[in-house]
Amino acid sequence: GFKKTGNLDIPGIVKWDGNQWVPLGDGIFFGSVQCIEIYNNMIYAGGWFIFDNFQGLCRFNSTNWEVIPNQTGSNFGFPNSFKKYNSLLVIGGEGFYVNGNVYGRVVAFNGNSFVNFGSLPDNVRSLEVYNGEIYAGGAWFSLKKKVGNLWEDIGGHCNYYIQDMEVDTFNNFLFVGGGFNIVDDSI
Repeated sequence: GFKKTGNLDIPGIVKWDGNQWVPLGDGIFFGSVQCIEIYNNMIYAGGWFIFDNFQGLCRFNSTNWEVIPNQTGSNFGFPNSFKKYNSLLVIGGEGFYVNGNVYGRVVAFNGNSFVNFGSLPDNVRSLEVYNGEIYAGGAWFSLKKKVGNLWEDIGGHCNYYIQDMEVDTFNNFLFVGGGFNIVDDSI
């Protein structure tokens, strides 16, 4: 949600080159960026913002920010998390609307169009790929893994939301963090 970085008047998103802040086009106005991912050699930004009369999602084509092609309407939704998975950009968030279709809090983009990616019970806060499978955490009380066309609970129930996940590739662990202090009634 920032509007200025160092001496630059660049809203919402910039890059750090190791020595200084570098603008990415004109930035993103009217809100805040919640997630960033590089997919098909472009930078995608998602969040609580409006860009070029479009809500929540845009990409940087090395020169300018642009609306994702092959979508109509302006009410996409509000992404909280991106993850590359099986050549798709999976987008999790607050619910999505593309080309007259309503998607349930998770949708995938294949580089040309959006595809249904199943349904999750509430707002998605984090997506992660672990051992070749995709996991989701959010405003519900369990870790979920996509199995076929369904998202299934795994590892028992938490007593609060999962906010973030990260893979330790050296030890092959999936670290899960959030506001919980009990998992599966034991930890």
